[in-house]
Parts: sequence; C-alpha cells; structure tokens
Amino acid sequence: MKIGCLGFGEVGSAFATRLAEKGVSVVCHDPRISEADGAHPNITFVKFDEAVTGSDFVLSMVTTDIAERIAADAAMHLGNGQFYVDLNSTAPAKKRAIAEIVEKSGAHFVEGAIMEAMAAAGANARILIGGAHMSHAAAALAEAGLNCEAYREDVGAASLFKMLRSVFSKGVEAVLIETLLAAERGGVREDIWAEIQRTFANTPFEKMAHGWVTSHASACKRRRDELAQVNEVVRDLGLTPQMCAAASQVFEASVADGLNDAFDHPPAEMADVVEWLNQHRSTIA
Repeated sequence: MKIGCLGFGEVGSAFATRLAEKGVSVVCHDPRISEADGAHPNITFVKFDEAVTGSDFVLSMVTTDIAERIAADAAMHLGNGQFYVDLNSTAPAKKRAIAEIVEKSGAHFVEGAIMEAMAAAGANARILIGGAHMSHAAAALAEAGLNCEAYREDVGAASLFKMLRSVFSKGVEAVLIETLLAAERGGVREDIWAEIQRTFANTPFEKMAHGWVTSHASACKRRRDELAQVNEVVRDLGLTPQMCAAASQVFEASVADGLNDAFDHPPAEMADVVEWLNQHRSTIA
C-alpha cells in the first residue's frame, strides 16, 4: 500500500510516522518541508503531484482555510480507484463541497473526523470515517495502523458529530480558563483546582451530568439568579465575564421558554429535558 500525506504538521507527522512504522510506503508533501531530519525511513518528501499520483489513499491534513483548495489541486492528479480522505476539522457543508470536487476526478471521497486531541492521543487518536466507501477505507486504514472506524455513509455526518462534540470539549476548556483566571485574581486558584478535581474524582461524570441536566428543568430560574451574582463577582475581580455571561444566557432562555414551570419535579431522564427544550426553544432566523 502507498499512502500520500498532504501536510506534515501535528496531525500529518503523527499519522505518517505511525503508517511508516507499520511498513507502509508513505510519501508526504508540505510546502514548508523538503526533507525532515529524523523522519522514519519509510517516509519520503515529494512534490505535491507526486504525493497524490498513484497513492492508494491520499490523506489531507492541512488547515481548514485551504482544505477545499488543496482538494481541487489534488483532484487534477487523482483517478479511478483512489481514495481521498479529508481529515481536516471542517464543517459538514465544506466536507460535502470537497467530496463533490474529488468525486469528479473518479476517485472515492471519505471524510475523517479526529475525535481526540492530538497532543494527548497522538497517532492513537480515534478517527470516524464517513462516506459511501467508508467500510473499505476504515478497514484498510485500520490495518495500516490508524485507529479508524466506519461511522455513517452520508458525508458530513462525522464532521457534524465532531463539531457538536466540540461544543462540549472546547466549552469546558473555555470554562476552565475563565474559572482558573478568576480564581487566580481572587487568590484561591489552588483551592478551586483541588475542588474541581475532587468533584470529578468523587462522582462519576455520567451521574453528575445526569443530575445537572435533569435538575435544570426545575432549577434553571434559581441558577439564573445565582449566575447573575457570579457575573458580578467576576467583574469585581477586574475581568469581563464571558463564559459566565454565556451561561446566563442559556439559563435565561430556559426560563423564558417556560422550562422552570414545565415539570413538577426533575424528570427521570436527560432526554425529557432535551426533547422539551427542542420543542420550545426559539430557532435562530
């Protein structure tokens, strides 16, 4: 098997090295690199067209802003039987646009959504593969050494999954930054961090999250009022509330929608709250 890698940054270098270690012939193109010192001997740096032409799989691991242009350039060198795998963090609509570009060449398009932070998981990062030919692509890439699994045949579904998961993961990151910065200003950073760790160590996340969501039904008004005070405390520390302010908007919306009066007591399932909000939450025009 021959695999062409477009991009040799954090993602590209990790995956190319893993593939090379498994005995795959890997050709890479990155305009910033002509030859990488210390790269695995199975990795060869070549011109763009050489990384695409004749490769069984072409992995696109560039930046979101150029992903579509790179696909268009690659399409000029792709042909029947090849697979173009877009592993970039792009929105579903852009994945579909790239698929249309690639498939005009006769090559197969599959999307890949990297579900873990590369800094933590490295080449072991879980990748969801989507598209009409996902099963073959996922199996072949998994055999070659990547942690791939087939997800859904409709292009954009894996990307949507990743993007919506980022609402949580990036949101938690932002909340931690704001919390710890405010705690630093207040002189209690170490205590706050210890408390956060203690909270998650003592209670399984599944149970904690279930409690947050189900009790949101009956406690959103009280928590909205508490958050108003939290925002003032953050301001008093000389900071502009950002995540706190955003949280206030979420609770305010739930109160305005009538959630606080919709249930006599917290429902048994998270889905009850989510489905109720889905039916009553105003849609952005």
